[in-house]
Amino acid sequence: MKDFDVDTIKAALDYMLFKPDSIVGREFSLLKFAAKYNIPELMERCAVDADKLEITKSNVVEYIQIAYDYNLEELKEKCVKVLAENKKEIDVDLWNELSKNILVDLISVLHY
Repeated sequence: MKDFDVDTIKAALDYMLFKPDSIVGREFSLLKFAAKYNIPELMERCAVDADKLEITKSNVVEYIQIAYDYNLEELKEKCVKVLAENKKEIDVDLWNELSKNILVDLISVLHY
């Protein structure tokens, strides 16, 4: 668990001990934690609060991949919106990291 700080690990454990408020303000790091350790309920809860996640040009590729991997529709929608709004500003190398199924889905949304 060296990839996560103590607060993230504690919040994840608290959530699993029926303290749902423990994720508030930590959705970003907890979503990554839940994806890495395959904790579907925590992923879903963080994704439901997708409007609280700060999706940026630098993290959108990571989040859209998580959204597709775990079929998190609200998170997909938010990521697609960020990609569409920033398509010309996102580094080409980041676009190359997207899987083919994501790129196919994005073609109609991101047409120039």
